[in-house]
Order: sequence, then structure tokens, then C-alpha cells
Amino acid sequence: MKDILERLFPDVPTEDRLKALESYCVANKKGRELLAESVKGISHKDFEEAHKMVTKLYEPEFLKLKEATDGVQLGMGEFHTELNRLKLFNGMPLMTVGMNEMFALYNFFLYGSKIYSISHNLSMRFKATNIKSVPIELLKLPFKSFQLNIPEGVLKYQTYEGKDIFIKEIIVTDFYEKENQKRYLHINHRTYDDIGYFKITIGEDEVHKCVDESIKSMAEFAEKEREATGQEPEFNELHKQEIKDIFEFTVKSILYITGADADVRWVDESLGLTSQLARAKARGKRKKLERRLANAKKMYLVGHTIILSREEKVMYRGLEQGLWKLSYRFIVQGHWRQQAYGEKNSLRKLIFIEPFWKGPKFSDVVNNPHLIK
Repeated sequence: MKDILERLFPDVPTEDRLKALESYCVANKKGRELLAESVKGISHKDFEEAHKMVTKLYEPEFLKLKEATDGVQLGMGEFHTELNRLKLFNGMPLMTVGMNEMFALYNFFLYGSKIYSISHNLSMRFKATNIKSVPIELLKLPFKSFQLNIPEGVLKYQTYEGKDIFIKEIIVTDFYEKENQKRYLHINHRTYDDIGYFKITIGEDEVHKCVDESIKSMAEFAEKEREATGQEPEFNELHKQEIKDIFEFTVKSILYITGADADVRWVDESLGLTSQLARAKARGKRKKLERRLANAKKMYLVGHTIILSREEKVMYRGLEQGLWKLSYRFIVQGHWRQQAYGEKNSLRKLIFIEPFWKGPKFSDVVNNPHLIK
């Protein structure tokens, strides 16, 4: 942060820059405290309804921004500059929404509000899957911005207040920052009472190395901020692992969705409900259908036809405890492979190899613990 301020304001004395940094951290901390206080006593359903209402209020402002910029995707710096130049959102409620989430919501709106609902069974397979040795060029997003709906209990995260929560939604945005000429994946995650965001720097290496480098940069940034102000909590190993889990789940979802033979299908419940509403005459039935129509699913279902065998369920239960005991019959981790096909096997397509058991079915257990990372 000090380096960024020095680059942005080279003529400002160092002491003034540090004071500005301290003020920012204090305001940031107060903002988190106010958010935590504001949601006390509010139910999950109330929070969801309020969030939908506020997000709907932003759409006219998003349209103005889209028209002013000819629908061109903006980097984070450009986005903030344009908001100030056009004086958008002045006086509008910013309930539960900060500038980084605003950036994610705008891109989500700009690219058609596409949603992918990941099934719990596929999420379990992801736990036994690694992303090592996956070249970065295989990370091709289905859209420049989209939302992943995460099953309950899959991605745990600890808030600044020390509360354990499970992430419900992730908005993924692929963008290029002209200022430093780098490509990023912006990961904005949300549950009913907490919001956070991270960035993965997309370099020229393998996917898992980009993830590791981004976490390392975040840890260094957090340490500098803490040393300068004393305001921020330590970025410890738990936080690093949680962020790595979020990054890796996001990357695995992208690789699966864009791979060959993926279990992805589009559903639009509004079509059938609109037809029912047109035929309905009773007032009570119409109101019920109108409520259902307002919450109708329009999304891609990912992995929702996958059924886990009893054997797989045992396997994933062991993974949740963090430790495998390998036997002569051992588990092969899930992974991605460039599959040859076509005339003389001259073409390639990305396929997902599911985790599976290998070896004789009733062989003895070898008591060598192996931690899956």
C-alpha cells in the first residue's frame, strides 16, 4: 500500500502519505464493524430481499455507465474514475455494497448476469482434484464475468470478527488493468452477512503457481499494512488456506465448465411460470405465481445429474478429515487432461478425469498417511 501511494502521489511528503494510509485503514475497520452491526437481528431471507432491492436500484446507474463507455469493460481504476466523473450513485444507498463489490456487480450486469449453480456432488469431486500442471492458457472463462452459486458447507471462511461462515456466491470477473498492464481474475464472494474480494494475477505460468504467487503477494501487502498502521489483524496460515480454497474452487469450476463433455445445462423456470400466469384467473393463485416468477431460476446447472457411489462418499468423507490412508487399492486424484481425438489424433480437447480408486477391491490397507493438498 505504501508503494502504491508513493507511485500515485510522488509529490506528497512521506509523512502525509502514511497519515492517509492510517486514515484509510481506520475507515476500513469502522466500515466492517458497521456492516457487522447493521445485520444483527436481520434474518437471512430479509437480508437477501434487501440486497436484491438495492442491487435493482443500481441498474439504471449501471446503464448510464455502460452508455457513457460504449459497453467497454473497465479496469478497477478506470471504473472508479468513471463513477466519479459521471457522479453516479450520489445519494443512493450503498447497503452491504462497497466499491469492489460494485465493480463485480457492474461487470456481472455488463455480461448478462450469467449464473452457474455448482452441485454438491461435483464439489465433493473437486475436493479430490488437483490443478497442478494445468497451463494457464487452458483457463478460458465462459464469460468475462459470471456468478458461481456454491453449495452450503463447501467453502468455509472466517470473518474479521472471527466468525466461521460458508460462502454462498462468487462473482468472477476477468479484466485487464491498463495501469500496470496485468490480467486479473477478480473474485468477489458473499454470504448473507459478509463480503470479501481477492485478485489472482494471471501470469504466464501454470494455474496453481498463479494462485500461490497471488496469495504470497496478498500476505506481503497485509504485513506492510499492519506494520504501517497496527490496525489490521495478522494474515495467518488459516487465512492463506481459506483464500487458496476459494481460488482453487473457482479455477476448478472454470476448467470443468469450459471442458469437453461437462455436465452443464440451462434452466429457465420463468417460461413455464409465465404461461401458467397467463392462464390463471384466481387472484390468490396469480399472486403466488407472481412471487414464484420474481424468484424464478435462470441459470446453468453444473453437475446436477452426478450421483456419487457409496464408495465415493466414503472417499470424500476421508478427505474432509484432511488425511488419506493409502492402500494397495489407492485413490487417484481427479485432474484435467488434453485428450487427443480426430483424424490421426491431431486435435486436442480438455477433459476432466474424475477421482477414482485403483487396485484390487479387497486389498489390505497400508498405513502410510498421505495429505492431499
